[in-house]
Amino acid sequence: MHSGRLIIGAAAAAFLCSIASGHAAGMKLGARSQDVRVQRAADSAFSQRQLDDPKAQTPEVQPRIPNPPPAPAKKKTRSSASLRGRWESGLSVRGYYDGNILDYSQRDLDHFKSRTHLNKFALETTDDWVSDLGGDVGRRWGSRSRNEYRVRLSADVHWYARNQIKNWVDYAAEGRWARRKTTLIAHLGWTPHFYVRELQARNIPRQYPASPPYRAAEYHAWSANLEYRFQSALPLEHRLSAGWKRTDYSHVFDERDNSTYWAEYGWQVPLTAASSASWSYRYASVLTAGRNLPANFVDISRSEHTLQAGLEYDSPHSPLGAALAVAYERQNFTSGKSTDFDHYGRHDDEVRIVPEIRLTLSGGWRYKLFYQWTHDTSNSKQTADFGAFSDNQLGLRVTHTF
Repeated sequence: MHSGRLIIGAAAAAFLCSIASGHAAGMKLGARSQDVRVQRAADSAFSQRQLDDPKAQTPEVQPRIPNPPPAPAKKKTRSSASLRGRWESGLSVRGYYDGNILDYSQRDLDHFKSRTHLNKFALETTDDWVSDLGGDVGRRWGSRSRNEYRVRLSADVHWYARNQIKNWVDYAAEGRWARRKTTLIAHLGWTPHFYVRELQARNIPRQYPASPPYRAAEYHAWSANLEYRFQSALPLEHRLSAGWKRTDYSHVFDERDNSTYWAEYGWQVPLTAASSASWSYRYASVLTAGRNLPANFVDISRSEHTLQAGLEYDSPHSPLGAALAVAYERQNFTSGKSTDFDHYGRHDDEVRIVPEIRLTLSGGWRYKLFYQWTHDTSNSKQTADFGAFSDNQLGLRVTHTF
C-alpha cells in the first residue's frame, strides 16, 4: 500500500515537472519569437530610412530590401524628363500704317506727288499698309535654378499691300543659356532680299550713256551678335552685347557693300513692383567698299551713336500695361571724297518716340497697340541719296505662345 502511494506520487511529480519545463520552454520560444519580430521591425525601419535618404551609408551587413528604392527612381525620372526638354512655339501678327515706307525727304515726296523725276520712283504710293507675320519654334532643357538651355528658329514675313517690291523675309536662329541671374544669348540672322529704293548709280560704265541714272538698290545681309545679361547686388539688370552685320548690294552698287560692327551696354532697374526704367548706349562703325574706290564712287562709311531710354508699367493685378521709348541717334559720315556731295562732311540727327499700350490675357494671348514717330535732320542738301525725313507708324501687334 505504501509502495503504491510512492509510485503515484513519483508519477505526479514527474507530470508537474514536465508541465513546468514545457511552460518554461514556451516562454523561451515566445521570447525568441518576440526578438525575431523586433529585429525584423528594426530591419524594416532601417530599410525605410535608407530609401528616404539616398545619402545613407550602406552597412557591412546589407539588410534585405525587397524592391529597388522608389525615391531615387523618382529623381531619375524627373532628371530624364528635364533632359528630354519640351517644345515651345509662338505666332505673331502685326498690322500697321506706314506714312513714308522708304523714308523719302520732303523734296522727294513733292516730286512723287507732282510726277516729276519719275525715274527715282518704283512705287505705287509712298505710304502703305504693312502686315507682318512671324512664327518661331524652339526647345527648352533644364531649369533656370541650375542650367537652362534653349534653341529657337524663327521667320518673319513683311508684306506691303500696294507696293510688293518692298516685301521681304527675315530668318533667325538663336541659342540661349541661363543660370539663376545670368543669361547668355547667341543670335544669327539672314535677310535674303531687301529693296532699299531707286538710287543714282555712280558706277554705271560711261560707254552706256543711255542707261538710266537711277537703278534699284537691293541687298542681302547676314548678322551675328552675342548678348550677356546679369543682375548685380542691387536690383539692376545689366546687358552687354556686340555684333556684326554684312550687307552685300546688287552689282550696280558694289561701292555700298559694307560691314557693320557694333557694341551696346544697357541696364534696367525696377522703380516699383509694377514699373521699371531702362537706358542703353550703342556705338556702331559702318565700313564700306566705296572708301577704297575712285572719287566717282560714293562712300557711305559712318559712325553711329545711339542713346535710348524707356519706361515700362506692367501691374501684376491688371492685364493692362504701357511703355514709352525715346531714342536719339547721331550719324557722322566719314567720306573723305570732296566730290561725294551726298556724304562728304555730312552728319544726321534722328529722334524716335514709341509709346505703346499692352493687354495680356490668359491662354498666352498678348496685344500691343503702338505708335512710332521718327524725325531725321541732315546738313546735306542733296536728294540723290537718303536725306532728312519724317515718318509715322500706327498699328496693332497680336502674339500667341503655345
